[in-house]
Amino acid sequence: MPHLRSRDKPLSVVNLKDAGLGTIIFVAWPVALSTLLTQLMTIVDAFWIGRLGVLALAAVGVAGSVFGVLVALSQLVNAPTMAFVARFAGANDRPQAQAALFYGLLLAVSLGVVLALVGVPSSRPIMGLFGANPEVIQVGAPYLAVLFIILPFVYLSACSFTAMQATGDTLTPLFVSAGSNVINLVLDPLLIFGWLGFPRLGVLGAGIATAIATLFNVIVAIVILSRRNLVILVLPRLSILLRFLKIGFFAMIQGITRPLTGMVMFYIVGLSGVTAQAAFTVGLRIIGIPFIFLTGLTVATQSLVGQYLGVRKSLAASRIVRLSGLSGFLLQVILSTLLFLAAGWLVGVFAPGQDEVIRIGSDYLQILAPFLLLLPFSMVWAGAQYGAGRTLGPALAAVAANWIVKLPLAYLLSRIVGMDTTGVWLAIGASVVVETAVNGGFFASGRWKRGVVS
Repeated sequence: MPHLRSRDKPLSVVNLKDAGLGTIIFVAWPVALSTLLTQLMTIVDAFWIGRLGVLALAAVGVAGSVFGVLVALSQLVNAPTMAFVARFAGANDRPQAQAALFYGLLLAVSLGVVLALVGVPSSRPIMGLFGANPEVIQVGAPYLAVLFIILPFVYLSACSFTAMQATGDTLTPLFVSAGSNVINLVLDPLLIFGWLGFPRLGVLGAGIATAIATLFNVIVAIVILSRRNLVILVLPRLSILLRFLKIGFFAMIQGITRPLTGMVMFYIVGLSGVTAQAAFTVGLRIIGIPFIFLTGLTVATQSLVGQYLGVRKSLAASRIVRLSGLSGFLLQVILSTLLFLAAGWLVGVFAPGQDEVIRIGSDYLQILAPFLLLLPFSMVWAGAQYGAGRTLGPALAAVAANWIVKLPLAYLLSRIVGMDTTGVWLAIGASVVVETAVNGGFFASGRWKRGVVS
């Protein structure tokens, strides 16, 4: 067989004739591993910065919370890029996929530049809004300013990776991310502590290391997409931009809901004392483990549903959703059982010898473990709608679960009823039930099968 040029190769890297579990795993496992690497790098960053003292940790913590919200805003770009590129990859329509990626990259740069122009000069007051004291602001504002400066590149790399994942290629983003993580890992101590003749920059050094690693992501990703003949210039059309923004707006609402309400939840938990906040922090880290696997399943569902709808195989798309949900549920049964039975030991790993933290954290894990059994279905049903470009349902589910149910119920049960942290944990569980129910209702309607991409 003669060597195929990039423009002659099929856009999708998966076998769309086989809508089976093997196809899901093929797409899902690199995403799960990439998510794990990201979490490990966060731990490594905290390890080095922790050597600078409490002020440095607090500064990076506050700036990181702000950055988490900013990263969530990237759904304005990523969700429509996934929906459009996946649909056209399934149909093997290269010109349309090229145009879709161009609009995604254009919006990524535009959003990043606007936020950077606003955020860089506002870094100090923004940290103040998040409750940082003057000493923490002094240390953290330059770090946050660097994070604002690199936002256009953060959004560009996220959009580029999303486009690859939309074609079913999740392995390439994993390799690129692994390379950038190594760069960050090496540069962190060099720039933070001034090793090997580098300037000692402290917290700012951590920001610069992140910036360099992010630039690596962007350059390599764009080169790869260009070699695949997917990066071209297109004359922008307002009608298509509006469709992008419509899909992205609701995805963005869902994306920022959890980090924003998470901050409020820390306040509510804090009403029960610092020990409760420490237990909550540990519990969140442990609960994050199932999300590593579920994120992989969700991205696989988005990509494959979009591609199958692109070739007008709605039955195959439905099969993918069923298999993803069932496999995720079976895995979560194992993980929830471990969380319930080993709760005390797991919390103790993060808080050795702190009996009260272990007690409260164990309650958190044991109360939530049964509710987490619903997560695979909720995330996969939302993923199917995302893959189809139907983001309204997941947005409403997130708003109803977090703003309408979780926050008011957490305060009511913990402070008014007097259930203390147990009431907060039950409120979180109730929000999982509500989000699953709303996502399930929109999924069951079947409207997602029609999608929004022509």
